[in-house]
Amino acid sequence: MNRKRKPAPASEGPKAHLTASIAPDVAAELDNAAAWLSGHPHWLNKSRLTEMLLRLGLEQLRQDHNNGEPFGPPPHFPGHQPGRPRKHAA
Repeated sequence: MNRKRKPAPASEGPKAHLTASIAPDVAAELDNAAAWLSGHPHWLNKSRLTEMLLRLGLEQLRQDHNNGEPFGPPPHFPGHQPGRPRKHAA
């Protein structure tokens, strides 16, 4: 059987690195889905599949919470620091 790998589209460009901690069952199913969809006609690896799913999820969040518009930087609230909460020294 002669299977050719489909080259990555030239329009992909540079990528940002993302690290996330997710539930083990979600990670396992992501691995399985990437394995199932890695060949013709999908050619998805785990990175492409993750990006596709994040885009779908963001689109749903835009529709549900932002009138279908892309999320911009959040407004500044005095005393609020966006991002992960910091542990305070006791």
